[in-house]
Amino acid sequence: MKITDQDLARVSDLLSLAKLHGAEVQVSLSFPLHPVEETPALADPVQATVKTALWALNRLLAAPGQPNRDLVRRWLFTRGWIKGNEEPESWDLSKVPVTKEELKMIVAQVRQFEADAKTPAHP
Repeated sequence: MKITDQDLARVSDLLSLAKLHGAEVQVSLSFPLHPVEETPALADPVQATVKTALWALNRLLAAPGQPNRDLVRRWLFTRGWIKGNEEPESWDLSKVPVTKEELKMIVAQVRQFEADAKTPAHP
């Protein structure tokens, strides 16, 4: 049985009426007023694989022989996701995008990195 706010208002009215007439009333509830909803278990986060990294590098045009390889290598190095002597394929898998939306964010960040590199620094 589910007790709603409207039910509680009626019970309150009945208790007030009983008190007005001097009646003694006891109420005992042995069930929760609101059903306990189980929180769904969180799904394990999707982990990137080497295949996922290659997918991302291809979309970024940074696979071997592609035009953005050096740009993406510098971007990954700047973020600390590869070491100075590593290639983009060594991308830290915990940082590799696993969805198209995440990849879109990476593409935007790489484009901003490229734009910032072309902008002269102000003295």
